Amino acid sequence: MKKVFFSVALLGLMIACDNKENVTPQADAGVKVAYQKSVRLAGTSLDMKVAAVTDSRCPINARCVTAGSVKVNFEANQDGNVQAVELDLPAYPDKSVRKTFSLGGQSYQLTLQEVLPYPEAGKPIELEDYTVQFSVVKQ
Repeated sequence: MKKVFFSVALLGLMIACDNKENVTPQADAGVKVAYQKSVRLAGTSLDMKVAAVTDSRCPINARCVTAGSVKVNFEANQDGNVQAVELDLPAYPDKSVRKTFSLGGQSYQLTLQEVLPYPEAGKPIELEDYTVQFSVVKQ
């Protein structure tokens, strides 16, 4: 119950912030960040921005040949050094998707856990409606 309360409180703080928030994502829970918003990892100078979302997942109540996936482009920024990091999450993942990247001489592991909302037939999603749950851990 405490984890649920903490997650809801953290999400409320991130929504209330204008552009950046210092957060410490936990390896199991991660953080939820809105499209075109950034978070700074506490204790570091690393900012992670959800730069783009490309959603080709088969909508609920639709028939599709493939289940599709959702691609998220992140922009990692550390002291002015910027690197793009792209992850592709299947529509029905059996586990999170991970990618290791290096920036400023430090290696990080980015884990993409979830992208919401899930598409529904007949209900268009604006890019601003997307939230991305992910975590970043120093290697």
